[in-house]
Parts: sequence; C-alpha cells; structure tokens
Amino acid sequence: MTAKPRSERFVAMMDNAIWATWYDLPDDLSPARRDEYFDWLHGTYLPEMQARPGIAWAAHYENDGGGEGMAAVRDNFPQTDDIKGLGDGTQYVMLAGAGEAWTFFAPSIVEDEAALTGTARDMLDLRRGLRTCVFSVYASVNGPEIHTRAKGTTPAPAIQMGIFRAMDLET
Repeated sequence: MTAKPRSERFVAMMDNAIWATWYDLPDDLSPARRDEYFDWLHGTYLPEMQARPGIAWAAHYENDGGGEGMAAVRDNFPQTDDIKGLGDGTQYVMLAGAGEAWTFFAPSIVEDEAALTGTARDMLDLRRGLRTCVFSVYASVNGPEIHTRAKGTTPAPAIQMGIFRAMDLET
C-alpha cells in the first residue's frame, strides 16, 4: 500500500469552532407563526449569518429524541435544568461553524444578535430556554471519507450535539 501525500490525507477544516444555540419554541405557537419563523430562519437569518466574514456554514436541527440509545445516555446524566440560570431549551439547535473561535467574538455575534430589531427581533424573541456556547476544537479524528466533505458545508443531515455533565465524581 502506498501512502497518500499529506495534502490528500489531511484536509484543512473550516470549522474548528462552533457556535451552538439550543432553544425551544412555545407549545402554543400557532402553525402559521411557526411556519413564519422557520421561513425567516432558513430564508433570511441563517443565510445572513453564513455571509458574515469568517463563518463557513450555518445549520439548524430539530431534536428527534435520539431513540432508546440516547434516552439511556440522558438518564445517566443530569439535565440542564439542574444548573441555575442556564437555559433548558432542547427542541432545536442552531449551529455556525468558523475556522477559529475568535470569529464569534470580533465582533461579537451574540451582541450583534441581541441588537437586532424589527422582524429579526420578533422572530428571535419566540425562542425559549435559550442557551449558547462556543466550542473550539482542541483535537479531532476524521474518518476515512473526510476528503469527500466539501469545504463550507454543514456537519451532516443528522448529528448528536449536547453537553454531558457527570452527576458526581463517582459516576
């Protein structure tokens, strides 16, 4: 077997940082208002976010529960509602990928979002249990098909995205 040249084995990733925003929508939100929100989110907000300098991609996922396997994992870890002041939204997660974490802070994407007005403010105010986090890659291992992933694309059609916290030191 001949080793592939380094440039083919290692693909420079454009998403060494991820801004994640988990949230819920109100249970009593009308179907028409929900559709209006998703039309705005996917048609306006996410494309505008992706157009920001340094943002490689933007994505939005709905939590489908993850099945029995994820339920077993969730049952062994405390829930976010156990942490005072931390939003407990779980229905949706919005993600943005960038080459470096500083992209989200210079200027601050969170402050820019908080300053939005008009339709954008009305739509963003529908979110409940909001929590955000910026992740930075320390180390990663890529699968054998990483070279097929086009730069600037979202992670995948389905993902597992969350934060796990042990209940205690013995667990």
